[in-house]
Amino acid sequence: MTAEETRAEQAEQRAIDAKRSEEIAVSQMQRAEEKAQRFEQLFEEQSMYDTNVTKVTNGDAITYTVYSFQEDTRSFIEKYANLTRSFRLYSRG
Repeated sequence: MTAEETRAEQAEQRAIDAKRSEEIAVSQMQRAEEKAQRFEQLFEEQSMYDTNVTKVTNGDAITYTVYSFQEDTRSFIEKYANLTRSFRLYSRG
């Protein structure tokens, strides 16, 4: 194999690789667009999720928010845990 044949083969391989890369990029872009469309169909208008967003830069504020969420979750569970107990009692028959 001569140097010229080797260069020609390498150029051909680079062209094939470039075409594959472009095809992959196009397919990834199409999948991303489809995913965005499904997301919009599922959650409808996205602008409604942009209103009550605040950036938290303080570590104490993050900690407070996490503890607050934890307390709210715990009180929710305590408030409605009796429903599963009652359901089991009354569904037995």
